Amino acid sequence: MRSRLVMVRQVYALRYFFRHSPAAVLGWLLLFAWCIWWADNLFNGRMAYAEYTWIHLPAFGVDYLFGVDGPVRTWMAGGNPYANKQQIFAYPPIITWLFAWVPLTTPEIGLRIWIVMAALCATVGALAATTARRELTRTTIPDGLAIASILFSTPVLFALERANYDLLIVPSIVGAILLMRRNTITADVIAGLLLAVAIWAKLYPGLLVFGLFALRRWRVVIWVAVGGAVITLSDLTEVLRFLENNKIHIEQAHALARGPNPEIHPWNHPLGLLWHVVWAGTPLVLLPGYLGTALLLGSLLAWVSWRLYECPERDRLALPFLFWVVALATFVPPVSNDYNLTPLLLAVLAIWSRDDRWSVHLAFAALVLWWQPFALPLSGRVVMFIKLAGLIAVAVSLASRVAGLSFQKR
Repeated sequence: MRSRLVMVRQVYALRYFFRHSPAAVLGWLLLFAWCIWWADNLFNGRMAYAEYTWIHLPAFGVDYLFGVDGPVRTWMAGGNPYANKQQIFAYPPIITWLFAWVPLTTPEIGLRIWIVMAALCATVGALAATTARRELTRTTIPDGLAIASILFSTPVLFALERANYDLLIVPSIVGAILLMRRNTITADVIAGLLLAVAIWAKLYPGLLVFGLFALRRWRVVIWVAVGGAVITLSDLTEVLRFLENNKIHIEQAHALARGPNPEIHPWNHPLGLLWHVVWAGTPLVLLPGYLGTALLLGSLLAWVSWRLYECPERDRLALPFLFWVVALATFVPPVSNDYNLTPLLLAVLAIWSRDDRWSVHLAFAALVLWWQPFALPLSGRVVMFIKLAGLIAVAVSLASRVAGLSFQKR
């Protein structure tokens, strides 16, 4: 009886293999390998083979243990998490609220819980991107392969290894878009409050407000503002303490950039801070860094937003567009590491099409060099240009989808 059951299972496994495309089977095999690898990582408290990736100086869970766990425990005990000026807590006070569950467990167990939750956030983003893709293009990517391509990507592995919380933004955007599609007052209120939390968690997603204007979601914009005001005023003392520490954090980054040998690392992308290094040897180096960044990124944002604003089918592009807006925003802060660039890959996953022009295909092909996790002998400057090319390519692809949807509507 047992041998017969084994044979039946084998037959069903073979039928699955031959029924599904090789890409789908490859995706599930990669997912299985990823789960085995990360089960081992969580058990042993390190990311195996991290030294072969783009991640510089592996430090398993450091952003959670010192940037979240310790300060949250101090705050829950009635102390001031912003008091330590040697090891600065530079995260907004909303993080102490979102991670208030931390004292219920040990730092080691809490770290592993958060890493699993962060991986689930990335998975939600991948599934949402493939769903949007099916609505926008004539090509599909198997869900398993899409999830594997995101979980094995450089920004996600970096976020998991450091246990940073940038991935919280991903399900916030997905949830807000699902709510906005209902087009009811209640849904828009919840969507606005959800995005307000995402914005306050990392600040750079504040550019999402411009994205909402482009989508003509005025009611959601109002509730983002209301939510942001409530979060700010609910604990103004902690907000002021955060701003003080954040200023110190930024000053430290600027001091390093003014050093004798400032360099761009392959694992970060603070465009404004290192503008003079990025564009060394070109006329663009004459522009002040943050002015040049504002002109470059601002013109991209204005162009794509205006095209979307005029598109009658703009809501169909909401997910890749908002992911792209967040990705663009990550180039602005003076401290910006690649664990915050997962939205760029999700936008590519959702928007790329065989109908794109050759230059877009070329830029996406170059992006794969950084997307895949194994470090290549490329300078930080080259990798920065690859990321910028990917960002611009998504903008061009979005504009192409807008043109296609507008033509179909006619």
